[in-house]
Amino acid sequence: MQRTILSFVPFTLASLAASQEPAPPAPEASPLRYELPRGWTASPARAGWTWLLPEGASSEAGALRGALVIESALRSLQTPELRSTLEKLVAEMLPGLAWSGEPSTSELGGRPALLARFQSAEGAQPARAAIVHALTTPRGVAVLLFAGDASALAEREPETKALLASLHVVRVAERIAGGKAQRWQTVAFDLPKGWKTQAGDDGALLLLPPGFTGAGEITELYALVGDGSVKALGGAKARRALQAVLDEVQPGLRAKSEEEPRDCGELEGRLQRFAGKSADGRAVSAEGHSFLAPHGACALMALGFPAQLEKRRADLEKILGSLRAEKVSSQAAGDAANELVGRWQYFSSVSLSDGGRATDTMLLLREDGTYLYTSETSSSNPLGGTVSNTRDEGRWSVAGARVTFRSVDGGSKTYALEKRNHPKTGDPMIVLDGQAFVTYFQRAPWRGR
Repeated sequence: MQRTILSFVPFTLASLAASQEPAPPAPEASPLRYELPRGWTASPARAGWTWLLPEGASSEAGALRGALVIESALRSLQTPELRSTLEKLVAEMLPGLAWSGEPSTSELGGRPALLARFQSAEGAQPARAAIVHALTTPRGVAVLLFAGDASALAEREPETKALLASLHVVRVAERIAGGKAQRWQTVAFDLPKGWKTQAGDDGALLLLPPGFTGAGEITELYALVGDGSVKALGGAKARRALQAVLDEVQPGLRAKSEEEPRDCGELEGRLQRFAGKSADGRAVSAEGHSFLAPHGACALMALGFPAQLEKRRADLEKILGSLRAEKVSSQAAGDAANELVGRWQYFSSVSLSDGGRATDTMLLLREDGTYLYTSETSSSNPLGGTVSNTRDEGRWSVAGARVTFRSVDGGSKTYALEKRNHPKTGDPMIVLDGQAFVTYFQRAPWRGR
């Protein structure tokens, strides 16, 4: 891929860190809820397979039986493997059936689904059939099958329709066993063993896989990005924001398919695929896994050479499946914190006859309880000059006269807080352990200061 990918985030490997909070074992929560018709029973048979049996069901050939199967290896209704999977499941329930036409699109539980029909050979007696429904869930593609004699299917049709009408998907975040819990903006997620994070530009968070060094050719990149001004998924504004991120990282990538719904843990999501070429003509792929967080639309961007992305597929799905909203107040700590929300600036400059030094520091305290800190120091002397940059982000909170900052890199620090007004301009300032930050935007002075 193009080396311009490095302009997305300045890699500082010494700052790589993972949260120290371990994730608990993954729960076995079902992503589907439904109501069984009167007299029906649900009987788990094996992992991912549940029999749905009507009253008086028998084991005789042709007796109507239903099944709910979760195919965790399948994540999309567009995957080529879905067709062969449906054939295998139908054959297991009732051998000897063949496709009756092509699958059609439908809707189940408020989300897109596929409807497929199978039947016995023409003239076979008794005539047998299967009706198959498939839809995506947080744990994979769910398949509902009803199979048996055609007459039994027709007789039970009101009951199977009632069951399907009651079906709905529950988004659940699945924790990664042995992973590390992370927090970013207003969401939390888990990282598989060996993965690390690094803060990037404009609030982005890089997710670095095992063995990643940032040196040499970059073959893959994973990053969480967000835009608080986008409040809905699927619209033109959301698509433009996604394309803008890709244009900055790897120019020339374009959408190669329509958006499709997907679950990102407990959050509503969309998947958009992109394709393009590297500078030397090699194929490059990208995926934008968008999700709606409490503070706005976000996306986990996966970019790289196709073969490399596929190697990380299982880990990527685990990360996405663990996404969950942070259970935090919209305020960092009530009215006391509301007074501090905004942009604060510190600037110092020292000039000497043979050079000088200047420091420009910005502290952005957001209402949603997140912060962004940047600092640039430049110095000059007769032999040249240097520039250094520092960046950090995370969550902030107020308790009395103290402010605590918890970095996405895992560390935290508490500062003594004092509110003053600038002695010359009267502009309000916040003073943290003696360092004064003056308001960047115009606001009224602190009262009684």
